[in-house]
Amino acid sequence: MAKLVRHLTSNEEIVSSNLAGGIQFFFQTCSDRFADYSHNLHF
Repeated sequence: MAKLVRHLTSNEEIVSSNLAGGIQFFFQTCSDRFADYSHNLHF
């Protein structure tokens, strides 16, 4: 039972870290695109 709980916990940690990484990547990409877009507006 403890092994199962530990397995679920590790899976949740992996999922949450992947989710956080995906969100961070998403915002990084959006901010980069927005920076390029606003930079192009100045021309």
